[in-house]
Amino acid sequence: MAYEIEGVGISRDWQLNSGADFRFAIGYNSDKTYWGFSLVQDQTTMKSINESLFANFGVGNARFNYVKRFRLNEKWQRKLNKLPF
Repeated sequence: MAYEIEGVGISRDWQLNSGADFRFAIGYNSDKTYWGFSLVQDQTTMKSINESLFANFGVGNARFNYVKRFRLNEKWQRKLNKLPF
């Protein structure tokens, strides 16, 4: 990476920046329903060469799922069986 430091000029150096990912999920499964909760978090830090400046980036989401299972009638089952997957 190259940085321009005021009064010093352009400085080139290698550096390592930290990052972390976190994922958590829990749920319940039965013949008729499913419900679940999942959480995803990503955090990254970028520092300048002299470590006087840094930027933290974070992003994440939380998701609640509810699924009710049902049987397809014969008409829809035939249509799905024709699909190429």
